Amino acid sequence: MTAAPPPPPPASGQPGPGQPSPGQPGPGAYGSGPAGPGGTGPYGGQAAGPAPSGPPQTGGLPPAASALAADGKGFFRALFDLKFESFVALKFSAIIYVLYIAYFALIWLSFVVLSFILMSESTGTGVTLLLLTVLLGWIPALLCVLVVRVVIEFLVAGIRTAINTGKLAERS
Repeated sequence: MTAAPPPPPPASGQPGPGQPSPGQPGPGAYGSGPAGPGGTGPYGGQAAGPAPSGPPQTGGLPPAASALAADGKGFFRALFDLKFESFVALKFSAIIYVLYIAYFALIWLSFVVLSFILMSESTGTGVTLLLLTVLLGWIPALLCVLVVRVVIEFLVAGIRTAINTGKLAERS
């Protein structure tokens, strides 16, 4: 077999295949190294390669929850830790959030039921309350859920900051 002949040179100063266009960095320029393990990515940093070997994954648990499980401390032991070395709030932040969502949904549903009760006494008032509840009643509930979410995120961020600060203090 013979190799294919090289392509003809481009006309009118246009770059050929594999050649940088005017104003673009050429071969060997910043970020043009090979991508892969040990190579650089398109921005000069490490490219994505195989995951580094390290401690086994914890199955999606937050670092504090996995640390609590790794320490062997049970829930009640952590709950009654008088030195506050274990953080229980990280484990239950999702449960608390779901309970608040259910709470605000029940309040909204109670207004729907109340509007049906009012329909039996005064049709106009009941229908008006039902329409307002269905069309606009979800907005205050959504805003309350949003406020609860932000508050829980602030609390969790503060706890994680405390955990990471403690780890840094242990290293030095």
